[in-house]
Amino acid sequence: MPTKSLEDRYVSDSVVTAGPATSVVMLYERLLDDMAVAVAAIDAKDFKLVHMSLVHAQEILRLLRTSLRPEIWPDAGKLANLYFYFERELIEANISHDKERVASIYGMVEKLTSAWKIAAEKCVSEISSTNATETGGYLA
Repeated sequence: MPTKSLEDRYVSDSVVTAGPATSVVMLYERLLDDMAVAVAAIDAKDFKLVHMSLVHAQEILRLLRTSLRPEIWPDAGKLANLYFYFERELIEANISHDKERVASIYGMVEKLTSAWKIAAEKCVSEISSTNATETGGYLA
């Protein structure tokens, strides 16, 4: 099997088997990638790539926003408003090809990504600990 096919399979399997917290981290990482590509594309004046990258970033933000559950977490509305703000800024950056606007959002998303990584690691650790306890020390 060619290396590219193995990489594609690994990524596909990782996405399918990821837990909710890990999936959020993966979305944030892809969001950062899309914005980094957009900034580089603005510099290269490749406006088709700018558009494609920023539209994909906006889709990720919509997915993150619509996956929030305010009935479980009362502050979900605040995070939804932040996602909405990011989306509006990326729309404007796409129209004006403003890399500073993208960079500003990138910095904020980078901080959120770090926070979600910590939360995801804690979730995985707690799940592993619970599974070990419930199975007499053996991982199920």
